Amino acid sequence: MGLLSFLTGNDADRRAYERARFRWRSTREGKARSTPVERPSVARHFPDRTGIPIGLTADGEVVRLPSAVETRHGIIAGSSGSGKSSFALGVVLQLIDAACGWTTTVFPAFPDPGTSLELIDPKGELATLVMALTAAIYDAAPEAVQERLTGLFRLFDLTVDGVTPMPLFGTATDALPPAYRADLRVQVEDEGADHRATELSRYVRAQYYKVLAHLGYPLNYAFSLRFFTDPLFRARVLERVPERDLRLYWGNFDQLVPRATAAAVLRFLHRRIGDKVIRLGIGLPKEDEARLLGSRPPARITLGNFAARTLPAARAMEQARLRTTDACAEAVIRDAATPGQLVVDEVGMLFHRSMALQDVFALASRTLRSAGLGLTLIGQDFETAVPGDLVTTLKLNAVWTALFRSDATEGSWVYPFVETDDPALVGATDAERKRNFLRHVQVLPTRRFYLHVKGLPAVPLTALPVPYPDPATPERLMELRERFLATIGKRSIVSVADAEAAIEAWEARVVAGSEIAPAEPRGRVVSMDDAFRDLDEEGSDGPR
Repeated sequence: MGLLSFLTGNDADRRAYERARFRWRSTREGKARSTPVERPSVARHFPDRTGIPIGLTADGEVVRLPSAVETRHGIIAGSSGSGKSSFALGVVLQLIDAACGWTTTVFPAFPDPGTSLELIDPKGELATLVMALTAAIYDAAPEAVQERLTGLFRLFDLTVDGVTPMPLFGTATDALPPAYRADLRVQVEDEGADHRATELSRYVRAQYYKVLAHLGYPLNYAFSLRFFTDPLFRARVLERVPERDLRLYWGNFDQLVPRATAAAVLRFLHRRIGDKVIRLGIGLPKEDEARLLGSRPPARITLGNFAARTLPAARAMEQARLRTTDACAEAVIRDAATPGQLVVDEVGMLFHRSMALQDVFALASRTLRSAGLGLTLIGQDFETAVPGDLVTTLKLNAVWTALFRSDATEGSWVYPFVETDDPALVGATDAERKRNFLRHVQVLPTRRFYLHVKGLPAVPLTALPVPYPDPATPERLMELRERFLATIGKRSIVSVADAEAAIEAWEARVVAGSEIAPAEPRGRVVSMDDAFRDLDEEGSDGPR
């Protein structure tokens, strides 16, 4: 019926037109279909049957994340209590099942992808659940599987009952330039400090960390005090440092740096390692760590539980940030042929007031693909908790997104990719459909989410059920956590007594003993002629 005939026609024609239009709109809004319209299963978009199971369709069909994107960057977003932690827990447990070769009856089987995984949890909730449920798997598993499980894990945990060594510059980061490691450490430490350091004191600390990095020494206050206050001891230490410019700087330290600045740096270091948990964790010498824990192959699963149970919240968060920067830095020297995933929970907490970490993640999201490592970031209120520029960068580089109950801002991430026949798209206009969809996202039931993989439509799924212990009370979970620490985690834990004894022995040997043996003095460098003399001697004889 044309517009002209509609305007000039009789009332019967106009009523017929309105009835037809009403039927069309009602059908579009899903209000008056005479027969149900059967939607094809959303699982048709995910034909890969070797990927990790990630959710269930409305019909109970398992949807698997395509194996090609398992170790690509991803985002898990949702409000508190929406089910995002349970979703991440299910993914981690499945990787553990596959790695130990013993699948529980809860999860569908899938081939072990050989993925290494590190979980960093500043709040501790997700890491505690992983430990508790792994302990439950351990207790139910055959002895051979138990042995494999104990070899899978490396643990970082802030506990007063034992020490999980966390050296100042990590373990694998020895292959990275000392200047890079030292500068990054100073940036992260200063952002967590309760006072603002001067530019000179920051510079002095960075130069000192370079010395420790070159020598492989732990951060130890007794050593620091003597190094800063005893010029002869400092000169003997510098004989072991291969970097000539660094030796030149410290050789003239007393002339270059005011005593007040040196004292301020020492106060910072004393405060930095004043907490016993941190002092033992970063102060244990590497050789003693290897002696006390024994040699073992690299862990497949690394758990970082940085909940502030035994430390002030700021110190615990600092440790989480330091480990996060280590994990990103170590990625550039990892074997890219081995797929890996770095999972970071509560990213809003980590990024708060940390420009250094924001820069690290912005760079990592662009470059870690070449290292075979994917980032999975978990958080709520991304658009408000994470700086806008970083959110844009992360969204651009994320290959998949799991969106749980969220506000309208996060809902708009997936709206353009939702299938046109999705039941949540109700309305006659695009604006109306979008408004109704965003309302729908804000009231999604717990464990329901939209999965969007780039190049595919966003589909509604339900997270796989997780085998929580019965009863899943806080007391039961903590009991299982202690069980994990006593069985699987023990390979990462040094007793407090052993750590104290090792540090005291190192101080007696290095600080007060003869390990730093006197060497023939080079002569004080007080002029450019002295500096060139020093360089000429190195050029002919090599460093002494």
